[in-house]
Amino acid sequence: MTGRAARLPAYALFAALLASAGLPIYIHAPKFYVDEYGVSLTALGSVLFGLRLLDVVQDPALGWLAQKLRDKRGTAVTVAGAVMALAMLGLFAMPAPVAPVLWFALMLTLVFSAFSFLTICFYAQGVAKADSLPGAGHLTLARWRETGALLGVCLASVAPLLLGVGLDRPFAGFAVGFAILALWATVAMRGEWRAAVLPMESDFGTVLRDAQARRLLLIALVNAAPVAVTSTL
Repeated sequence: MTGRAARLPAYALFAALLASAGLPIYIHAPKFYVDEYGVSLTALGSVLFGLRLLDVVQDPALGWLAQKLRDKRGTAVTVAGAVMALAMLGLFAMPAPVAPVLWFALMLTLVFSAFSFLTICFYAQGVAKADSLPGAGHLTLARWRETGALLGVCLASVAPLLLGVGLDRPFAGFAVGFAILALWATVAMRGEWRAAVLPMESDFGTVLRDAQARRLLLIALVNAAPVAVTSTL
C-alpha cells in the first residue's frame, strides 16, 4: 500500500498545521503585540508563563475529554480546528477589542487549548492508523507525520517575513493563511477519525505504576524542559 493510498499525506498536512500553531506562535505573537500595541515584554512573558502552567493542569483533562468524545471525534476535531483558526485570526488579524494584554491572553489560551486537544486526538489516531498499515507501520506513519511537522514549523517561522515583502500587514496574512491551512487539513483528514478508538483504557496512576512508562516520562521531561523554558522566555 502506497502512502497516498493509505492517505498518509493527510497526516503530514495535519502535522504541519499543528506545528504551525506551536513554537512559531511563541516567536510571532510577542513581537506583534510589542510592535503593534506596545505591550511590555514583562506582561507578555507573564502570560506565556501562565499558559505553560495551565498546560500542566488542562492536558490530562483534555486527554480525558478526547477519550469521552471518541465516538464523535471527527466532530470534536472539526470544532477544535475552527476554534484554533478563529483564535489565530483574533490574535493577529483583528484589533484588540479590550486591553491588548488581556486579548493576547484570551486568544493564546484558545489557540493552545485547541492545539493540545488536537494533538492528543491526532497522536491517538496515529496509533490506530499505524496498526492498520503493513510492515513497519509506526515508522512509515512517523516519517510522513514528522516530515510534515518539520516543514510546517519552518514555513510558519519565516512566513511573516516573506509575507512582509508584499503585504502591509504580514501577520494578518499569516493568520489568514493559517485558517486556510486549518480548513484544508481538517477536510483532508475527514473520515480518518472513525478508527481512532484505542484498545485499552487506563488512568494516570496505571501509567505511573509501569516502570518503563516512568522512564519514558522522565526522558520526555528532560527533552521538553529546555524547549519549554527557552520558548517561554
